Amino acid sequence: MKKPNIVMEEIENFTISFKINNNRLPFNKINKNINDKKDIYNFNLKKENQNIIVSYDSISTHKDNIDLFLLNELNKYNKALFIYKIDTNKYFKNINRLKKDIYNLPSVNSINFINFEKDYKGKNYKNINLNNSDDFMFMIISLSGNPDEFNVYSVVYNYLKMNI
Repeated sequence: MKKPNIVMEEIENFTISFKINNNRLPFNKINKNINDKKDIYNFNLKKENQNIIVSYDSISTHKDNIDLFLLNELNKYNKALFIYKIDTNKYFKNINRLKKDIYNLPSVNSINFINFEKDYKGKNYKNINLNNSDDFMFMIISLSGNPDEFNVYSVVYNYLKMNI
């Protein structure tokens, strides 16, 4: 009788860090989805400043797949909101060009919406006043993913500059 060939793989501990934009991530949903993943053991989610630290145990050959799964899982809930106070005396044409340029930025998964509103109650916005006008409106951009704030600002600034 032939003995079975059994290969034992050791379980190792891994830690990965993700930068996030959303301070109100639904940890319960994320925990449940990670719990359902069969290759992850003893995981722990922890928030530190603008980072989520995930530590887990798994077989090292599964690490890349697990890291990609964790990234996708966090990005489902990682929303970014960018608000710009802009001149209203602009004719906004080719908004699809702006969407395309934003979508092509690193770490942008999708564009939820781009709205133009006359009033905005919040105080957290960037001012892009190219004509030094007193007449303004707010451009509100909602994205899924984790884009760099400076990159989004640069794309919006260039778009507005082209439409002066």
